[in-house]
Parts: sequence; C-alpha cells; structure tokens
Amino acid sequence: MGSNQEYTAVFSYTIQEEILEQKDVSQFFYSVWKDKWPKRVNDLNIFITFPGPVEKITYFIHPPNLNSITHSASGNKIHIRSVNHPPEQYLEINAIMPKEWFSNLRKADNYMTAAEIIEGEKAYISQKEVMDSIIPIISLIISLAPIFVFVFLYIKYGRETNYPELNNLPPYIRDIEEIGDLSPSEAGVLYDPNLPNLYLHRFIAAEIMEMVRTGYLETLEKEIITVPIVNIKSKVTAFKPVPGKNLYNLTKVQAAIYEFICNNLVDGSFSFEEYKQKISPPITMRIISVTQLSARRAFVIFYKSLLKIINDLLDKRYIDQTGPQFAIYFSIIYIAIFIIWLFFFHNGNIGDVYIFTGLFTAAALLIISSYKKDILSRWTKEGRIKHEKLKRYKKFMEELTLMKEKRITDVVLWEKLLVYATVFGIANKVVNAMKINYPDYARNNSLVRLSLLSTALPSSAGNVISSSTGRSRGGFGGGFGGGRGSGGGMR
Repeated sequence: MGSNQEYTAVFSYTIQEEILEQKDVSQFFYSVWKDKWPKRVNDLNIFITFPGPVEKITYFIHPPNLNSITHSASGNKIHIRSVNHPPEQYLEINAIMPKEWFSNLRKADNYMTAAEIIEGEKAYISQKEVMDSIIPIISLIISLAPIFVFVFLYIKYGRETNYPELNNLPPYIRDIEEIGDLSPSEAGVLYDPNLPNLYLHRFIAAEIMEMVRTGYLETLEKEIITVPIVNIKSKVTAFKPVPGKNLYNLTKVQAAIYEFICNNLVDGSFSFEEYKQKISPPITMRIISVTQLSARRAFVIFYKSLLKIINDLLDKRYIDQTGPQFAIYFSIIYIAIFIIWLFFFHNGNIGDVYIFTGLFTAAALLIISSYKKDILSRWTKEGRIKHEKLKRYKKFMEELTLMKEKRITDVVLWEKLLVYATVFGIANKVVNAMKINYPDYARNNSLVRLSLLSTALPSSAGNVISSSTGRSRGGFGGGFGGGRGSGGGMR
C-alpha cells in the first residue's frame, strides 16, 4: 500500500478504574487522545458512553477554545470531534457525575467538591483564554524582533554624530597635508566608501600617478601594434620601474600595483594597452586561448585582492562597525535558536506565519548587516572629521577656475591636486584650472605628464578591468565623467 493513502482506524475499549471519588461527586478525568501522535488526523471522532444520562453530567473538554474541536451530548453518550486535529495535540475530558452511579471508587488525591472542580475549570478556561490572546502577540513580537533590533541599531549606531570640531572647518582645504598623511586610495575611500567598488580604475590610475610623482615609476612613450592584420601601430604611455628605490616606503595598495606591473613587463615596461592584448583575443578571433584565460584569471585575483586592500583601509580608526557586528551575531544566534526550537520543540501551537516571518526578518537582517554595513555603521570622530575635510578638498578642486585669490604657483601642489583629483573623478577640472591659473604649465614636464595621465590613464585601466572581469564599460564611465558625491555621512 502506498505511503500517501488515507486510513480509517476504529478503536473500541472499556475503561476501568479511571473513575475517582470526590467529596460529593465521582470524576472521570481522562486523556482520550495522547500528545504522542506524530501526524495530523483529518477527522478524529471520539464517542464516550456513560452509565447514565448526560443531563446529569457536567463536563469540560481540554484544551478549551481549540477551533478544530466540537462536542455534543445525547442520551448517555458524548461525541467529541476534531477536524484536522494537529499533530502531537492531546485531547482530554473532565466529567463529574452523580456519586451514586459508582461504588468502591479510588479516592482522588485532590479531594474536592463539585463546586470546587467547576470553579477550577472556569479559572483554567479563563487563564487559557488570556494565554491564547497573549501568545500570538508575543509570537509576533519575537518574529519581528530582528526588525526592532535593526531600528534600534540604526538609531544607536547608524546615525552620524555632530562633533563640535566640524563647526570650525574652513570652506576649502587646499592641500592634502592639511587633512593628514593620506594616500590617494585612503583619501578616496574616506571620501566615499562606495567609490572602490564602483570606480576601482580611478584608484589604480591615481596610485600609479603617485608612484610616477614620487619617482618609483617613470613614463615613456612606446609604439605597439594595435591592429595586427594590417600592422597598424600606435603610440601609448608605458611605465618602467625605477631601480634602487626603497619599496618598503610604498603603501600596501601601491606595493600591490607595483608588483602587478613588474610581473607583466613587456620589453622592460608596462602599458595597459599591451596588457589588454594579452588578455583579449584579436578582432579576427572570438575564441579565448588558454594563455589569455589564465591571464584573465590572474587579473581577477589581483583585482579582488586590491579591492579588499582598499576597503580594509576603513578600519576601526575611521569606521564604528559595532552596529553591523552586533546585528550579524544576533541574526546567527536568532536563526540557530529558531531552527533548534522548530525541529525539537515545536508542537504546532505557533502558526507557520510567525515561523516564516521570524526566519525571513532574521535572514534579511543578516544579509543587510553583512553586505550593506554602511547602513548600521558610522564614522568615528577621526573618520568623520577627515571625511568632511576631504569634501572641502574636493570642493576646492572643483572650484579652482572660479577662484579670484592668489594663483597657485607651487608645482608640487599642482602635482598632488592632479593625483587626488584622479581618484575623485574630477581631474579634468584641475587640468582646466591649471591651464588658466599656471602660465608656466606647458613648460613643466612633470605637470604635462601627470595631466595627460590623469585624463587618459583611468580609461585605459577601466578597459582592462572591463575585459578581464566582464563588467560593462558603463560602470566605469568614459574617463572622468562626473564624480559620485557621498552626501552628509557614510551613505
């Protein structure tokens, strides 16, 4: 017989020595259906035959107020019916009958009168009604607890603190040294924590420019074949490591990029255009070779590791992540307890809607706190002040052409502006301002070199990232089309 078939079972038996003697009545308190039955019963019918008419009987069905249970009495029989009776749900009857119906009964341990029994039943029913009204409310509160925790953590840790020092900041910051010893990557991620995930090519370009500025890399013009079929050549900018430099002075981000460049030199120099040819098939071919596939995988590893290094710059000095950390721990413990309770202790008294709601809200909190940590995080005091200063530094670069004060003639300052403007995505504004405010710009080789890199290098790096990772060019933009502001806080 199939396991999914329905069965009808009839049990008929005589109960003996289950009637108890009370002070003025006899009592039949019996579990007619045990709580060990593991499955739902479609239609449970129980018929109890008494030695006298049911008009002389006062009886109560347990549990009271269970919607599936109905009962009726006729003659000397009581019919108890439960449709879709829940699994592991007991069913009891407490009946008090005339004392003279029986003799030689066993005396009850709790020796009471009929009035006391009835009063106890009424108190139990009243208490059960209260509990039946409270349990759904408590269940709902517990199932929505992750939402309450999220709101509390957002109010406690997700909103920015207004420090008094912020009121004394100048409208413009003119030099990165006024903010601190920040690398381009550190400045970019402190300005907007989302920038590395959206515009990693800007960070790569800015850090290469910084290494050019500080003498770790030198630029050279290189002629390469760009269209092999007709042997068309083009001149590109390449980078060559400078020997004898102390590499321990490089930041982690710069060291990773420097190592990547050294590992992919062609004839002693590196260019993004040559590297793109290494990872992309020629125009006439659609099949990627094993070598190109291996190179792509290597770049993806570099890409992900570099992204992690940059994101890790936002450590506890700058970001208070108490909120998401607490939310993650709470969600994991909540889900674990819920699952343990569901498998080992759940008896069907709590509706499935509460179970689903609790697990869903906890899972949502876990996902949000794991992948959108900024929602429940906030800047530390140091992080918030540097973030606000970086906003003013960027504003200074954006409005350079509007400045009517003394012109900037310091070459080093212009070089720094070009590097940091690259990571902010506004290098074209600085280049335009430099042409207006610095008359000797064209005669300064370092400024010309950095200005050209600031507008061309991000696109080259973006093309390589797009070819290797499969991300669309739309995600990188063309060159420096528009920056992404960070608003007032971390969001």
